[in-house]
Amino acid sequence: MPTFMLPDRWTLLLKHWSTDETFKKRSEIGKMARASEKGGSLHTGGAISQVTRKERMEKELGRPIAVAEMFKVTHVKKSTSPTEEERWIEPRAQETYDRYIRISQEYCSTLPLESQDKPFTQEENENLWKQSAGEPIRGSIYGYPEKAYQKKKSWYCGSSSSSFDGGDKETISAMEKRKDEARERVERGVSSKQNKKKTFIILNMSSRRSRQSSSSSSPGSSRISDDQIIELVSKLHQFLPEIQTRRSNKASATKVLQETCNYIRSLNREVNDLSDRLFQLLSTIDTESPEAAIIRSLIM
Repeated sequence: MPTFMLPDRWTLLLKHWSTDETFKKRSEIGKMARASEKGGSLHTGGAISQVTRKERMEKELGRPIAVAEMFKVTHVKKSTSPTEEERWIEPRAQETYDRYIRISQEYCSTLPLESQDKPFTQEENENLWKQSAGEPIRGSIYGYPEKAYQKKKSWYCGSSSSSFDGGDKETISAMEKRKDEARERVERGVSSKQNKKKTFIILNMSSRRSRQSSSSSSPGSSRISDDQIIELVSKLHQFLPEIQTRRSNKASATKVLQETCNYIRSLNREVNDLSDRLFQLLSTIDTESPEAAIIRSLIM
């Protein structure tokens, strides 16, 4: 019994809790909700709705705000010091946000290389968040502004054949169209380069064959036939896919090369520093001594 309550009042409360059917029903609902794995919907936004907060953030920053960006602002506790680690309001919030990051990276990896550096559109961000947050609960999506969701509820609740279930069919169709167009541009560029290379090789081989034919004076001189040229060009053409694959790894190769160059520069700096020290040491000892000879051999 609480210390601030009179015994007779406490007895009345116990009787009410054990006999009142309405209270018992509400208690059972609350018990089920507390035991649910879906958890609550805690946030740090106070009494301001997510829609209002989103509008204020967009007005303050002068640009559209992605759902995940606003979600992190309203579900991470404010740090009391710069060295304090990031603290989420509840485990469910961190799990949902981490899932969004993972799904976004997976989706980005399916795009053509030239489109991977571009930021997601507002529609893409919303569909990625809907997949990360899961199915609606009582008509609402976790972390999604309620009014914005209600406007799109009709299409979100419908079925979709896309891998992003529950997304806007038109939006997903536009996303797929964007991917196809980018892929077609890349393929056209690759095909054009391959045709140019093939034409150049044929012309080069034909020119070389003509020079060899005109310069050969002996009866037994060798001559390359047209069939051999075509066969050689076909073999060279087989290497083009491997070249394209290596080009796709250009970014990682460039990074490795840059790291190697930085390491070599660091070694050069250390060697120069060591040479300066040896010069200083050489000026302090007898130039005819064996030590001076050793130092001169190292410097030279």
